[in-house]
Order: sequence, then C-alpha cells, then structure tokens
Amino acid sequence: MKTKIDPQVAEMLAAARNEPEAPKRIQLETEWVRSNIPEEFLKDEPSAQQSAWVGYRYLTPLARTELFTRAYFDAYRRMKEEFFPEKDAAKSQPIDPEYSKNTPSAMSALWHARSVADTVELPYPVYIETVMRGCMASEKWTHIPRPNQLYDALDVARARHALTMPIVTEYLYAKDWDLRFSAKNYRGDPVQIKALAHLCDLVEASPEPASALAEYLCVRKIVPLDVAREVFGNEMVDAALALSPEHPIATADPEQRKYIPACVGFRQDGKNFPCDTCPVRTPCRSFDLRVRAELKAKTGSEDPIAARGRVDGARRQQEFRDRQKAKKAKTKAGTKPPTKGGKQRP
Repeated sequence: MKTKIDPQVAEMLAAARNEPEAPKRIQLETEWVRSNIPEEFLKDEPSAQQSAWVGYRYLTPLARTELFTRAYFDAYRRMKEEFFPEKDAAKSQPIDPEYSKNTPSAMSALWHARSVADTVELPYPVYIETVMRGCMASEKWTHIPRPNQLYDALDVARARHALTMPIVTEYLYAKDWDLRFSAKNYRGDPVQIKALAHLCDLVEASPEPASALAEYLCVRKIVPLDVAREVFGNEMVDAALALSPEHPIATADPEQRKYIPACVGFRQDGKNFPCDTCPVRTPCRSFDLRVRAELKAKTGSEDPIAARGRVDGARRQQEFRDRQKAKKAKTKAGTKPPTKGGKQRP
C-alpha cells in the first residue's frame, strides 16, 4: 500500500467540487471516493446512514469523514496537552486536518473509524474522545491512539452508551446543522423524525418541559406549530407558547421534496441491507452503474484501487525476479574458472 501523500488526490477532489452542476458534482465526488477508498470500507455505508448521529445524516459519507478527520485532529491535540503537558501540542500533527491531503493508509483508517463511529450514533468529537480517554486513562497507553486504533471491539463497547442526555442537549440542532432541520423546511422525512425523537426525550427529561419546548418551538423555530401539537399535545404546547413572546412557525412550506439518503451511490445487494427497502433504490442503482462505467472508461477498471493493486503486485514480482536474476549473474561472474595448472587466475 502506498504510504506517500499524492498531491493529485486533493487536487482531483477540489476539481470535482468546482463542478457547478450538483448532479455531476456528486458523481465526480463518488468517483473520487471509489478511486481512493477500498471497496471493503464502503460496504457498510447504507447501514451507517441509518445509525449515524442524526445531525450528520444529510451529509455524504465523504463529508462525514472530513468532519471526523478534523475532529480527530483537534482531539489529538487536546489529549496531548492533557496527558503530555511537557510536549508542545501545537507542533503535533499526526494527520493533516484536510482529509484528502493524507496518505492512502491514513485516509482508509479515518474512513473506517468514522463508519464505526456511525454505528453507535455519536457525534464524532464524543466518540473520538471517549475512545482516546479509555486508552489513555484506563489502559495507560503511552501514546495517543492513531486513526487505525479507533475501531476495535473494545472501542465500540466503550462508546456504545456514551450518548447521554447532556450530550444530546449539547449537540442537538446545532447552529451549523443543515437547513432542512428548521421548521419552515420540515417534511417529516426519516432524518427529521429521528431528530424530533431526540427532542421529545430532551423535553421529557427537562425539569421544566414547557420551557425546554419553548426554546425549540418559539425561539429557535425548529418544529412547526402543527407538528408540535401532534407530537407534544395541546396542553404542553400552550404552556410553551405562554412562556415565550416570540411566535412559532405555524406550518412548514407545503412543497414536498423526495427524501434521498446521503449514501446514494454506495448500494449493497443482499438481504437485511437497508437498500432492500430504500425508496430510491432504483435511481441509486442507476447512479452506481453510471459511476462504475465512468471509472472504467477513465481508468480501465470499475475498481481502480484493486486494479492498481494488481499492477503494483505484478511490478513487485517483476522487480523481485530482476533482483534474483541480477544476483545470480553477479554470483556467476565472481566464480572464475581454474587455469590449466589447477590454480585460480589472479
């Protein structure tokens, strides 16, 4: 596996994102992923889409991995300051915070670690710090875990129950969330419904439920009034309205847009995969086939990584044979035939 950073990798992603037309841009990004991330790390994306922290579910797997990379970079420096205060954490850079500027092995490890974090529905800073702190404080590691040390079974076990109500309160409906989480854009899609379920838990756990609901209903305008009445009941909603001078959004814009899961293009065939019941499985399949056809036209293979592996393997074998041949030739040249008198030539 290549261990050096190829600047063309980041340049190709930047070029893809400069494409002005959204459908073509998404296709080019998907081609970039399939050209740089091994197939074995892509097979879990449909499941990860279903279990990722709700705030990430409108993001593509690539965008989520970029978030994870930055979160890892920041967490590494925090842990460095805490556990190794004698060292200058500002000079510590185990990875580049820009995902596409890392080595192929680091990108694969970050992608895989992110997909594992998605299985336990945690915000990435919480998952990474939970795993790191477990290694450092509980197991007394002498170094901060690297990306390829963030996804074994013990890591997942440590993180599985870390989504506490204080964490939900801190991260739910953050200011940088997608605008589809706002009341005016409410459509009742699976991601919005999951976020609303977290809000129900938050309001129920609050010592002042009506006040908590007023914050999201009237002040931050996350839930339309008609949806709030349906979910929380008229009595709770009326109590919330009485606590705030601001008015909620009565109902969302009636225009309905079809929900498209962010994992589109990474379909998996077979039983028990979310793809079996996905509402866009047919266009997703067509998109996947188009991406693979483009890759084959551009690189000669639907799986450029596997193709490069075969080429690199053949090259290494040929180099080995060449070295063996040169070694034998050198050995043969060093063996001089004896003279007639039985003595070696000088």
